[in-house]
Amino acid sequence: MVLLHGFLDSSEGWDRLCQTTTRPCYAFDVPGFGRSEVPERPRIEAYSERIAKAAHSLGIEGATWVGHSMGGAIARGVADSSNRDLIAQLALITPAGFGHIPLAEWADAPVNRTILTAAFPLLSINPLAVILAYPYQVSGGQPVEGAMVMRTMRQALRGPQGPSWAVQALAHMSHLPEYELFAQSDYKGPVRSLWGTRDRLIPAAHSDHIRDVFPQARRTIWPDLAHHPQVEQPLRLKRWISMSRTTTTSQQPLSETQTQ
Repeated sequence: MVLLHGFLDSSEGWDRLCQTTTRPCYAFDVPGFGRSEVPERPRIEAYSERIAKAAHSLGIEGATWVGHSMGGAIARGVADSSNRDLIAQLALITPAGFGHIPLAEWADAPVNRTILTAAFPLLSINPLAVILAYPYQVSGGQPVEGAMVMRTMRQALRGPQGPSWAVQALAHMSHLPEYELFAQSDYKGPVRSLWGTRDRLIPAAHSDHIRDVFPQARRTIWPDLAHHPQVEQPLRLKRWISMSRTTTTSQQPLSETQTQ
């Protein structure tokens, strides 16, 4: 599996999954986060190009690509480009890139970007601010793990460029006209997607557009899920990721609404 984390996280966010699966895992630091440098420009395609280049250098072929949030948009970008040998299937978890993201658009407004760029290191290095904001905005009430607090604080010490560029990349994608945002992908392999009805960041309504991009996609919606299943429901997420491929280009795509 190739694992791509979301905004403000790092490859370490997949530790629990990697430690409990027998499958080989490559968890990347998305450019600008963890120990990775920012990409050449603040656009999702630049993130995808950097990750695809790294995957090729490692000799990865025929992997399941698991992308969470911003990582889902990056995985889509890898699939859209000429990297068919890298991917056997996509597993997209509350992915960005299938609808407009008001919070990213608001944060990317010039005045707000200036304010947030200045405030981000001060807020993120404060454990109390992270502990209070995370359950409300991200995890649907689940408390933030100590490891996540530490990752956010380390990110703050690196400075604001990584988060700032990520916001710009997400906002640019969010502002794209629908004929570009929902353009059908050339990737025809299996695609599975997971969404949560309690997600404040990436609404489950975005799942309505995944088949505009991937007509073969299989969609799963969990009514009790917010935005971060790695924290909210890690065992259930592991089972979802490990499910055998059930969607092929010759099968009808399926929808599922699952309850606990």
